[in-house]
Amino acid sequence: MDKLLDEAAARGEIVCPVSGEIVDGDDIDGLLAMFQRIQRVRDTMESQLRDLKAHLWNMTTSENKTRYLMGQRLEAKLQEPRASWDQSLLKELWNSFPDLALRYMRISTLSPNLREVDAMRRADGNPQFEGFKKIFLSAERPPTSWPIVTVKEAKK
Repeated sequence: MDKLLDEAAARGEIVCPVSGEIVDGDDIDGLLAMFQRIQRVRDTMESQLRDLKAHLWNMTTSENKTRYLMGQRLEAKLQEPRASWDQSLLKELWNSFPDLALRYMRISTLSPNLREVDAMRRADGNPQFEGFKKIFLSAERPPTSWPIVTVKEAKK
């Protein structure tokens, strides 16, 4: 199989791991159809994995957030995900009850206002602004994942 993949790649082709179909690397419709096939299989597998995780979790009797299952050959550590919090409600509480908020909350994430950051990139200013700008822009990290791809039917 590796030899087939290498030969196809050398010709500028891609082998679909789902159907085995060989698609020319310049065939947009063929590549997008392959993308859709792979996406459908991935979605089905993700659904099955969610069901399997729920089943494994339900096999445990512990009430702890971290649980263990021991088989004859394999064992698993299962960890309950953390709860999420409504950020807008927490912010409202932070502003309305500052004394209590300091006791029960902390500021954990700051994020940039991207529209203003774009304007900042084009702006020049006094030494204080330029110092802030230099440090602020150095906090930006490049993306670490591939783009999201959405496939739809072409308009006729």
